[in-house]
Amino acid sequence: MFALFRFSLRQLIGRHRWGALSFWIVLTLLPAGLAALGMAFAQDGAQRSEMNLVFFNNVTLALVLPVLALLVVSSLLREEIQNQTVVYLYLKPLARAGLVLAPFASGAVVLLLLMALNLISVSFVFQESHLMTFLAVGALALLAYAAFFTALSLVVRRAVLWGLGYLLLWEGFLANLSRPASFLSIRKYLLNLEQALLGNSSEIPLGTTLGVLVGVVMVSLGAAIWRLWSMEFVGDAE
Repeated sequence: MFALFRFSLRQLIGRHRWGALSFWIVLTLLPAGLAALGMAFAQDGAQRSEMNLVFFNNVTLALVLPVLALLVVSSLLREEIQNQTVVYLYLKPLARAGLVLAPFASGAVVLLLLMALNLISVSFVFQESHLMTFLAVGALALLAYAAFFTALSLVVRRAVLWGLGYLLLWEGFLANLSRPASFLSIRKYLLNLEQALLGNSSEIPLGTTLGVLVGVVMVSLGAAIWRLWSMEFVGDAE
């Protein structure tokens, strides 16, 4: 399992992926650049605090973190399937669950590091933050989106397009128009978690919110493992 983890990590941050890694870092630091521009309109600490929250909700949580999760994890298993690397791994005496969990874990490590860079840089610009709350919400956001997009990458071929469609059409549009649809949105529970951790009134109980987010991770990973289990590879019958 650890060998698979190291292999997947090299696939993500190896020399041949420096172009993608550079793009991820630029996307990660984008909110800090926007925050620096926004500071021109912040007159006091209260305004900085409000703007920090607005940036986290509408830039980091709504755009940067889910898109990073989509880009990082969607290519891992799909590329290994397309170039037949997964076939070699599958024929080894390894649990098939590890073929999903190891890439997911390596992607989660990279994503958590990028998230920390994002939140610390924005907090430095605003000189005020709810950093611990944002780190907790951001970590759960990355795990939920990464698990969801890992399963999606095994179900559809164009996972990036489908993932962007989910983020833009469902979470960005339908969930804002329809209250029932919002309860099928990952972002709904993340915003609810944020309000609960900040001590504000929340629409959904904290226990339910955490249960749903953890459930998304578990169900998505379970679906990904099942999907990989149902695939047929050359050499299965040998």
